[in-house]
Amino acid sequence: MDNTFNDNTDAPSLSALKADVQQLKSDIAQLMDTIKRTATDATAGVAYDAAAVPSDKLDELSLCIQERPLKSVAIAAGVGAFLGIILLR
Repeated sequence: MDNTFNDNTDAPSLSALKADVQQLKSDIAQLMDTIKRTATDATAGVAYDAAAVPSDKLDELSLCIQERPLKSVAIAAGVGAFLGIILLR
């Protein structure tokens, strides 16, 4: 008995299957492009947020130093002396 599928009843289903596979390939390519764009946008947003946080904190620190310069110098001197003692041991 011959197990090959050479009759005409399989031709439409085979061509339909090929079309479905082609459509699936196209859909996957579009999905990958969407994922790539989304990931790029998300990465840019995270990088922007990460850069904004230190800037905000530096602005806050700068304002604090301007408001209390003597206290800021005393704190800096104390931290420097503390680190100097620790590092000399």
